[in-house]
Amino acid sequence: MHKYNPLELPEIIANIIRNLSLHDINLLCWINYTWYKEIQQELRKRCKKQMIEYYKIWEKAEKEYEELHKHQPDCITACDLINVGNVLNRKMRLIAKEQILIEGYMLKNGMVFGQEKEIVKYNIKTFLKNRIPWQCENWIDKYKFKYGNSEEADGWDFSISIHQRKCYDIFHGGSDIF
Repeated sequence: MHKYNPLELPEIIANIIRNLSLHDINLLCWINYTWYKEIQQELRKRCKKQMIEYYKIWEKAEKEYEELHKHQPDCITACDLINVGNVLNRKMRLIAKEQILIEGYMLKNGMVFGQEKEIVKYNIKTFLKNRIPWQCENWIDKYKFKYGNSEEADGWDFSISIHQRKCYDIFHGGSDIF
């Protein structure tokens, strides 16, 4: 006789996983296929949330820089720029760290494939060099706009523009990240 096990229902698994840390999720990933799929879905949600948070802080930083330039166009000092950027850069770095940690767990457990897998590997490798892989995306676009499609502008890695498009699409209600 088969006994009813509520821990095999996707709805219950999703509720349990929602409240667990990344480390705990990683440990529970291989209980069975249902747990694997629910954990994969939860990690993708968390990754999407981190991308949205990063994008919001990025927009806030750009608005603050624009306000600073609007109010003091001729007398912006390095100290002003540092004051505006310090707090937001710390937040952006923490969010990027969390996102790359989530991506690392997804990579470790075989939840990313193809180009997405290569992007995650690149993000991890770049972050280990103490850089945020997608932090320069707006500067690259501004550089291409200002100087055209020169060799220097085209020499950037493809993952930066992909990440920027994903963030933009998610934030503005477009396509999903995966």
